Amino acid sequence: MLVLDTNALFSLLSNPNQFGKKTQRLLARASEVYFSPVSVFEIAIKDMLGKIKLSHPLGALLKEHELGSLPLRVEDALETYFLPSLVRHDPFDRLILATAKSRGATLVTSDRRMLDLGFDWILDSAA
Repeated sequence: MLVLDTNALFSLLSNPNQFGKKTQRLLARASEVYFSPVSVFEIAIKDMLGKIKLSHPLGALLKEHELGSLPLRVEDALETYFLPSLVRHDPFDRLILATAKSRGATLVTSDRRMLDLGFDWILDSAA
């Protein structure tokens, strides 16, 4: 199971060629690729503020790519206790990371701080 963080989801929706070859292969072969509702919230806000430009409405882009939405659970939020080094990091990123960890998923991200944690289940989207 793959979980896309917000940057990876935005890249997939806007320009999937930004992914590295390994990530592109994994995405093509994966039977389960998910995003968090938190990412939809972040992308919607950035779009409304004019910080990003979407080619189509966000809902239509999500349907076009046939991704699964991974509901947030209390167990996901509690997983943040096991990631103390990120206590001052963006709370949305921490929640997405904790969700992937609690689900035993691979997280796809370009976030250097998360990649620098050294977990083998966090994949650099540029790889």
